This record gives sequence, C-alpha cells and structure tokens, in this order.
Amino acid sequence: PTLQAGTVAVEDKLFEMMGEVQSDRLYRHVEALVGFRTRHVNSSQTSANEGIGAAYRYIVDQFVAIQNQAPQGSFNVLESGHEFTAYVEGVESIQYNAVAILNGTETGAGVIVVGAHYDSRTDDLLNSSADAPGAADNGSGVAAVIELARILSQYPQRSTIMFVLFSAEEHNRQGSRSFVQDYLKPFNLDIIGMVNIDTIGSWNNSRGEINDTQLRVFSSDQLNSRQMARMADFIYYGYDLDDTLQVVMQDSLDREGRYGDHFSFDEAGYPAVRFIEFYEDSYNREGRDTLDKVE
Repeated sequence: PTLQAGTVAVEDKLFEMMGEVQSDRLYRHVEALVGFRTRHVNSSQTSANEGIGAAYRYIVDQFVAIQNQAPQGSFNVLESGHEFTAYVEGVESIQYNAVAILNGTETGAGVIVVGAHYDSRTDDLLNSSADAPGAADNGSGVAAVIELARILSQYPQRSTIMFVLFSAEEHNRQGSRSFVQDYLKPFNLDIIGMVNIDTIGSWNNSRGEINDTQLRVFSSDQLNSRQMARMADFIYYGYDLDDTLQVVMQDSLDREGRYGDHFSFDEAGYPAVRFIEFYEDSYNREGRDTLDKVE
C-alpha cells in the first residue's frame, strides 16, 4: 500500500522509523528511572535525586527536549502536567500525569493516546520508603513512550497523538482514571484508541525460558477494543514484521486478577489495548525489579 500517489510506500516509512529506535536511549531512560530509587506515590515530591517527583520532572524534561527538536508548534508539552489527587491508605497526595501532544495534520482524524505508568512499588504496596526500582515494570514502558514521542514527532501524523505517562497506576490506576474522567471527557476529545505499554523489558520467565520475538496484546471483548487488537495483528502480518517482533492476541482485557491503565479507557468506551512481554519474570518484580533484569 502507498500513502498517496508520488509518496513513499507505507512499509518503507515504517521501517525507516523503526530504524531510528536507539536501544541506548531506551536503556538510559530505564537507568535514570531506576536511579530515583523509588517512584512510590507517597515518596518524595521535592527531592532532586529520588522519589516520584524527581521521576516526573525527568519525564517532563525529556518531553521538553523533544519539543525543542520538533517542527515548531507541532509538539507541545503540558509543563504543569495533569494534576490529580491520589489517596493511598488514608494518605492524600497531589500527583501529576506527564502529558505531551503531537498535533495531527488532518481535521477530524481523532486522537490516539499512547501511555504507560511511571510509578513503582515494592512487595509491600504501602511501603513508600523501601527500594522500588521498577525497571521492567514499568521503566521499560516509559522508555518506549518517550522514544516513540521522539521519533514520531519528526514526521507529520494524520491523527493527533497524545503521549501520557501516568502516576498512581499501582494504586488502582488512579492517574489514568482521573485523566479520563477529569481531562478527556470534559474536553470531549475524539479518542479513537489508547495504547498502553506496560512491562516490555524482559524476555524470560522465572524458569529461565526465553521469548525475545513476541509481545502479547490484551483487549476486552468490547468490539472497538478487540478490533484495535486485531489491527495490531494485521499490521504485523500486513507489513511482514516476522523478523522484528510478533504480536500475539489474547482473549481477555488482561491477565486474571490483574489490571492496567487501559482499563480506565476501555470502561469509558474508548478502544484500548495493552502490550506486555510474552513471558513474565514474576519473581524479579517489585523490589527485585532491577536494571540488570532488563534485556
């Protein structure tokens, strides 16, 4: 398929963009996030070197750097972020979702949200002082969103793309729920799909089995969400991505008893999917989710 007469083929442009992904950039983002020691929602908001506040400011700085390199006016960072109030076991805190918007070129082409959560936890969900490195879960997803923003901002996009990094996902996804209810709905934005990138940094499970060629995509049986997952599957087959990465469709919104920020969009009627690694290294999560566990 081609975009229009006289333009480059879609598959050529896709491979050109994929070739711009820099693994060292991805690694440095994860390294920086792990370096804040914990990103628990009740950790420090003011320290320059650790806690949820330092992580938020790092993300905004990355978005601003992308804004400075993008064509003028095309990529805009909400530097004050999307503010919301989180409640965790009686502790009330002000949290921030980091938001950047890549303006689309076509009126009426809708808005795509690409998101990941940047908060982390340790085994004790309520412990805000213990180490919670969150390398794979979900430093890897944050790194992917930042890198997607950097690359896509250099190309005109028909639809507007909103890059959002959520806080408080680990606490009943309070960040994404607030973003949907208090930001998207009041502005009546035409959200045509949400992509949640959550935990993509590891290729092995706790038994040492390895799968470095596939990602799972979860979606609900709501028609539009399932159709969005099918579209991901179609793109993989349609553009012959066998040698890069395969998408394996799942028949549920998420793993049994688990959740992610795509839930907040799906329950509001927006099509939403979650991408996650094929295997899960369950033992090396929470307080053991360190940088050396990320491939």
